[in-house]
Amino acid sequence: MTAVPPMSKVPPVPPSHAAHRAGAELRRYAIASVLSATISVGLPIVLHEKLSVIEETAVAIGQVTAFVVNFSVLRAFVFGSDGHKWRELGGFALTAGAFRGIEYGVFLLAHSVLRIHYMMAIALMLSSSAIGKFLVYRSLVFRGRRVASSAGDDGDSGTGATELESQNRTYHRAQDHMELLPNYYRWTYRGFLGYLRGDVVELGCGAGMGIATYVDRVSKVYAVDYNDELMRRVAQRFPSDKVVPLREDLTGSWDQLDGVEADAVIMMDVLEHFADDRSVVEKAWTLLKPEGHLLVKVPARSAMFSNMDRASGHFRRYDAETLQALMKTEGFESVRLREINPIGAVVYRFRSNARTNFSRTFSAEQLRVINALLPLLRWFDGLPIGGLIVTGVFRKPATAPAAPRDPSDRSSGARPAHRDHDDVAAPEEEAISGRIPQDER
Repeated sequence: MTAVPPMSKVPPVPPSHAAHRAGAELRRYAIASVLSATISVGLPIVLHEKLSVIEETAVAIGQVTAFVVNFSVLRAFVFGSDGHKWRELGGFALTAGAFRGIEYGVFLLAHSVLRIHYMMAIALMLSSSAIGKFLVYRSLVFRGRRVASSAGDDGDSGTGATELESQNRTYHRAQDHMELLPNYYRWTYRGFLGYLRGDVVELGCGAGMGIATYVDRVSKVYAVDYNDELMRRVAQRFPSDKVVPLREDLTGSWDQLDGVEADAVIMMDVLEHFADDRSVVEKAWTLLKPEGHLLVKVPARSAMFSNMDRASGHFRRYDAETLQALMKTEGFESVRLREINPIGAVVYRFRSNARTNFSRTFSAEQLRVINALLPLLRWFDGLPIGGLIVTGVFRKPATAPAAPRDPSDRSSGARPAHRDHDDVAAPEEEAISGRIPQDER
């Protein structure tokens, strides 16, 4: 009889690691709670005020949506569980329902028995309920094997700086993550569609996911990026002559774009990677026909600049006023400026110390959940709380003056960036010397 090898013992998780994981989950739980509350309150307001849905129906839709979103976010984002989905959904529903009664009981005890002021009683009720639900969800509901995030429990992979630099250099791998977010591209390009016609140049196009949102509207697209693998993917995705892949180092002379006269130039998450962003704008000017449009997306709010920006090769984040001033200096007229993704800005603040780009702090399963939620999250773009992204549309005047710099001098002085393109945002074996990381494309 064949001997059965002894079952190997799974080493226990060190207490320090367990505490670290619990702390990371608690932080993510706080984010999920804010998101759920925002949907519960904000969605009915949007539905009633903007779409004229009656109050009762709007509130009902908000509550159902918040329930579904809360379950999905807790399962994938907070606890990373891959247990039986429907069993976990049932446990979540029972827990949520039970805690409604517990919350009211705590309120009665605090207010009626202990004579605590009703506002303090409500605060006590909500805080104790939040802690209790976290413990129950963690220990009883979402008990499936914890799915490791691509960047660890708190967005830090724990690898050394040398390994992180190597990962960022292989930047087209980040596109595999971003391909899980097709709704992100539809969202971020949506505001540009009315300005896309004729011949278009997209600088830093990545694997072409953004191009797919508008290719049917235009005559020709010059898809520009430095990475050979990304150019191969673009050619495979768009086999017709309508899309022309051009391998070009944006820190160089842009020779392959000589003679191009475009109706629009797109730069999605490009400018922040250049020390001399002004020179990049000048060169984009030379590509545009009079009355052509420069369409720009950059990370918003200079005050939010963080370790994550540094790891992504960013020199800066942009306030809307700063971006407008830059374009005005180069002769462009401002058509529209807008901040979007306020929910992303809230999440970013909790993850901004990660030594990698934003998309890499989420697992593949978490990104799929985020992609499903994106059509809903865009309804919050009008909230006056600031966004993660600023988008701008700028026009080259019909009687444009000569470019401030000799168009043949196209050296841009860009930073040797750690490339990892995802802004969502943002690599394989490219040595980085100013290439734009695939942060969010």
